[in-house]
Amino acid sequence: MKATVTSSDSNPLSKDEILKTLDQHPELNDVIVKYLQIANAQTDVRCINQIEYDICDVSEELNKATMKSWIERQQKNAELSLRIQKQVKRSGKKNSVGTVL
Repeated sequence: MKATVTSSDSNPLSKDEILKTLDQHPELNDVIVKYLQIANAQTDVRCINQIEYDICDVSEELNKATMKSWIERQQKNAELSLRIQKQVKRSGKKNSVGTVL
């Protein structure tokens, strides 16, 4: 199963949607800034190997940050689902026939 980053209507995210998503995941902001700094770097073409290493390092950092964020979100969703299930179970019919005096 391949996951893709798209808006609800399967079109690529707009700039506003990208900014909104980054607001929801502030832990990714610093890594994205690093990518942009590399893209805007005013370096000599002879530094291409270092640029490639930098991109690989930032890619690895982004992968780790993204996975951590995704896992945390999945965990929160699972915990919420369990809480809801427990509440539904508690609000069901009681099995007890009452207390004996």
